[in-house]
Amino acid sequence: MSKIRELTQEEAALLRQRVQQRFRQGENNGKGFRPSSFKGAYEDLRNDIIAEVPGTVLSVSLTRLRKLFYYTDPGVCPAEQLEKPSFGRDFIEALQAYVKEAAAPPEARRTTATKGTGRKLAWLLLLPILAGGILFSTLQPSNPANWREDFNTTHADSLRAHGFRWMDFDSALWSKQDRDGFLTLYTSSGDYWVKSGEARRINNLMYKKVSGTCFDVIAKIDAFNPQKNCQQLVLFLFDEHLSRETHLRAGISFWSPSEGEPGLQHVTANFQEKGEVTQLGYFHVRNPANGGTPIQSLWLKIRYDNHLLSVYQKLNNEWNLWGICARPVKLDLKPAYIGIAAFQGWTNDDGSPRNAAPIPALIDFILVESCDD
Repeated sequence: MSKIRELTQEEAALLRQRVQQRFRQGENNGKGFRPSSFKGAYEDLRNDIIAEVPGTVLSVSLTRLRKLFYYTDPGVCPAEQLEKPSFGRDFIEALQAYVKEAAAPPEARRTTATKGTGRKLAWLLLLPILAGGILFSTLQPSNPANWREDFNTTHADSLRAHGFRWMDFDSALWSKQDRDGFLTLYTSSGDYWVKSGEARRINNLMYKKVSGTCFDVIAKIDAFNPQKNCQQLVLFLFDEHLSRETHLRAGISFWSPSEGEPGLQHVTANFQEKGEVTQLGYFHVRNPANGGTPIQSLWLKIRYDNHLLSVYQKLNNEWNLWGICARPVKLDLKPAYIGIAAFQGWTNDDGSPRNAAPIPALIDFILVESCDD
């Protein structure tokens, strides 16, 4: 086993929080904890840790503490100085042993220090359970009205900690991430709009909870250039059942009447209800056969406002105006989740397979903004 362990940003933030909470319970916390200082509170914290957890003198240093509380915390450290939250396992284990005592009240800690071996053993067995319960409850994804995902990491465990989940997760395909700071999705075969006998399946459809009666979902897509029929990148709104037969979808795709004819890249919005699909809007983006520069960036926006749903797009520059793909229409859909996926359908109209090689779509960010009063 490696002597180094790299924490996720969420794990590092949780560890910082729990160490500070434990430190504040003691009598040697000085004038408070200042992550920007090198000594001062760091010396008090180190002394408290090595006093509470014997044998950690060599594991807990001021340099390691400063890295945890300053150089890996994006909330206090300048971006150009940020480091990965990787630490020696001995350091992490020392801090974990230190914060375990925070799960018990001071009276209980004094009891464990003065009672016999049997009482100590009982507490040693109980404390990990209590600490695990606190950690589990703390890590449960919240459901804020406003959130943004910039995909600084695309590791599945990190995204789960951010509240994301998947339908039909394909780990091999997911591992083929193309560029740091972006989520890469590939247009593998599949769809929820299917012909008879075809499965309703989309690999690596990622989703997350949303709440409220009015909100915008915005995604920025880079470097997506579909040129085969039905290659697409789509935003979804799902109900609480994550229905594959009833949902809203808005995205960019390619379509041509046949493989031998020129096609169009366009933004479309569709509502599928119990398997029946209605197109709500359409916006012509580009005809690749005419040449010209591919779209560098595309913003998609879905607005939900008390059952009124509308879809917008803008191209290339953030300061450009939003264009209308689908004007507000009232639909019997109460969104509980947003989703995003890339796919290309199963078969052509004549039943032959869509054999185009999967192409990547790079997602810069997904943003949810509440418009509730």
